[in-house]
Amino acid sequence: MKTVLVIDDDPESSEPLVRYLAQAGHSVTYATNGQEALAMLNGEIPDAVILDLQMPQMDGVAFLRVLRAYLRWDHIPVFIWTAYPESAAVVRAEDLGACHVFPKAQLNFGQIKAVIDQCVGGA
Repeated sequence: MKTVLVIDDDPESSEPLVRYLAQAGHSVTYATNGQEALAMLNGEIPDAVILDLQMPQMDGVAFLRVLRAYLRWDHIPVFIWTAYPESAAVVRAEDLGACHVFPKAQLNFGQIKAVIDQCVGGA
């Protein structure tokens, strides 16, 4: 079983994803912003992160900058989950090593799971 940390301030869009990943055999944790997620990373380190970019307190790009600055966390694959796949924030996230961009408007849970499994191994 792989652990996945989903970081998104919008439970309406993220709860179905969290449920799907859990039903597919992943252990899923959830944070509503980057600061909350960083606090969680001081405990268990996930196998992958699914990250929204537009959030209050600490947005996704700021979170990714911190994540990549620490050797303990810099290897974690990060997948962008965004309503704005053409934004400048996506380019910045890709420059920081984000693995893949999933547009929320083209929601395909099977594709998300397949890409995560390909990157970190199956459930």
